[in-house]
Amino acid sequence: MIAGLTPLREAAACGDIRDIRTQLANLRAAGGFPSAVLDHLESLSASYQVDQLRRQLDELTSARSPA
Repeated sequence: MIAGLTPLREAAACGDIRDIRTQLANLRAAGGFPSAVLDHLESLSASYQVDQLRRQLDELTSARSPA
């Protein structure tokens, strides 16, 4: 699942809202990722809160990384 976040993290790092939205749509279409998380990230992108979106992605990545 973390590997699936890489393109989204890259888009967020660049601040590219259009690509962020594309990557979120790709994650949703691929399935296997919680809808509530995608809904939240989409909400952040819709309101141009890229910094918050980056923080959320960092939290998701650290929460899912093996200890």
